[in-house]
Parts: sequence; C-alpha cells; structure tokens
Amino acid sequence: MQTINISLPETLAKQINYQVKNGNYASVSEFIREATRKLLGITPTNFLPQAEEEILKISRTNPSADLVFDTRKTSVKKMFSRLKKAKV
Repeated sequence: MQTINISLPETLAKQINYQVKNGNYASVSEFIREATRKLLGITPTNFLPQAEEEILKISRTNPSADLVFDTRKTSVKKMFSRLKKAKV
C-alpha cells in the first residue's frame, strides 16, 4: 500500500473526522479510499485493504491458475487457503 499525504481545507477535514468519529468509516484513510473509488467508478470489494493488496498481488502472478469461488459458500479464509495450495 502506498502512503499519500494531502492537504485539505479545515472544513473538509472536520467533516471527514466527523464521519469517522460517528462510526461511518473505520479511519480517515478508509473515507478517502471509498471517496476515490466512487469518483473513479470502482466497485468496492468489502475486503480489508490488506486483503485487497494480497488479492491483487496473487492475481498478477499466474493468470493460468485461475480459481473460481462461490462467495456465497466459500469464506475468505478458505479462498486464501486454496490459493496458497494452488501456488498461484
């Protein structure tokens, strides 16, 4: 994950902190990530950032070893276990 420093007007920073304080977001970073996704039209995955990063890393390693998961029946833990066993 890359760290980016930004400057915001105080009113925007207060509004973001208010959202975090009221439990709408886990952190300021999560607020910024979601806002960026919405602006770019990217559908959220509901994975933690660390899981997203690991999935992206795995997806770049061996595209011929694609695995299909039924997310209604397979937990994330099982998915990662199968991915490790497949050595993708």
